[in-house]
Amino acid sequence: KAKAKAANKKTTEEGDPNRYYMPADVATKIRHRKWDPHTALDAKAIMERQTLAMLEEFKEQGISRGLDALRHALILRRGDLASAFQFLDFSKTGSISFSEFATGLEVLCLDVELLTGMSVKAVFRGLNRRHDGA
Repeated sequence: KAKAKAANKKTTEEGDPNRYYMPADVATKIRHRKWDPHTALDAKAIMERQTLAMLEEFKEQGISRGLDALRHALILRRGDLASAFQFLDFSKTGSISFSEFATGLEVLCLDVELLTGMSVKAVFRGLNRRHDGA
């Protein structure tokens, strides 16, 4: 157990993009929806803490809460928006379903409601250009 905890530790130095990532074991459980209530609470707490820290950084940079903050968060996590899209498209179909969007943002440890002030569903609808759920 101690080895697993040590393996999941990430550096938290300033400038390290990995400082926002969720520990691998928690992210895997989220992605595969295999968690117990304690893991879910831990994951939510981690996501909230990291998103709030990210929002503070964005505020210092003049980036306001909303879709702009989500865009910057995705770039911070994946390097650019194209890479973020590829990551969120788990099925590799060229489109992202609501399920892929919501799960992918959880794996990236992004609390959409904190970042944007909108529900995940509202953000997805706003970004869904074809209005077909994909």
